[in-house]
Amino acid sequence: MKTYTVRQGDTLQFISMRFFGTFIRWPELWHANREVIERAQQCEACRLRNMTGPDWIFPGTVLTIPTAKQ
Repeated sequence: MKTYTVRQGDTLQFISMRFFGTFIRWPELWHANREVIERAQQCEACRLRNMTGPDWIFPGTVLTIPTAKQ
């Protein structure tokens, strides 16, 4: 199982391109890591600034990279 630690400036689309070779597979990353991403968004500052949803990922969050489609 591969993991990736989010860095400043990363997006799910960028990470999808890095691991899958295409931007369009970012929803797979979101679904595989939804709980981790949502947990990172639980800080009070994030909620106050409406920084929630699949387009908000934060440096230091460790994502699991799903295996490639067959």
